Amino acid sequence: MSDSEFKNEMLTFAELLNKYNAANLLSIMNDLRFPIVPELQNWIVKNIVPKFNEAKLKKQAIVVHSYLISQMSMEQTIDDVEKSKSRASIQIF
Repeated sequence: MSDSEFKNEMLTFAELLNKYNAANLLSIMNDLRFPIVPELQNWIVKNIVPKFNEAKLKKQAIVVHSYLISQMSMEQTIDDVEKSKSRASIQIF
C-alpha cells in the first residue's frame, strides 16, 4: 500500500464514520503490515482526528497483530492522537 492509498482509505473511513454517526468503533487490523511512519502519524492527527471528533466518536478499540513494526507504529500513532484534541478514548489490543 502506498502512502496516498493509505490516506484515501483513512479519509473514506472517516466519511463513513461521520455518515453513520458511530459513537463506538472497533478496528480490527490483524493484517496491517504497513508501518505508519511519523509523517503519516502527523497527517492522521491533522486530517483524521478532526473528522472523528465531528462524528462524535467516543470510544475506539483497535486490535492489532503481534507483528512488532505494525504494533509499534500503531501505538505511536495513538500516542500522537491522544496528545491532540481527540475526544475519543482509544485502547489497543
